[in-house]
Amino acid sequence: MRSYSEARTFALLFHVSQKDDLDLLKNVSRSLKADQKNVFELVYVVNNEKQALVPPAVNRSILQKKDLNWFRKPNELLIEKVADLNLDFIIDMTTSDFFPFIYLVATSKAHLRMGLQSDIKLRFYDFMINTQTESAELLSQYMMHYLKMINTSPNE
Repeated sequence: MRSYSEARTFALLFHVSQKDDLDLLKNVSRSLKADQKNVFELVYVVNNEKQALVPPAVNRSILQKKDLNWFRKPNELLIEKVADLNLDFIIDMTTSDFFPFIYLVATSKAHLRMGLQSDIKLRFYDFMINTQTESAELLSQYMMHYLKMINTSPNE
């Protein structure tokens, strides 16, 4: 496993239902980029009207309900795209169990898979945060705090 300082590529999986969610994603992404990290964003948009909330961007993929099959499995192109990314860390920023993201995390070849703790994620995630919060902002603060502590030497 790589330390935060050694890691170069990150994927952020984020559920957007309002403008504040997108602002939070941008802040987390900006923080990682300030540390010279390459960031891929995968954003789930609740419905087509909300798509206007999430403008297309370089290294951002937008997932919608139409991209999921009846079992809520993401389409094969997206699964392959995420699996083929050379990721150091993949971070599920959702505050509840969201099967499409759990599936993508499980099929990812990332060195570290991180998210909010739940029983369903035990087999697929390497690092989970146990908190009772439903605040995506607070969860992101916890994740960034612990992420920066991973495998760091006392001198860093």
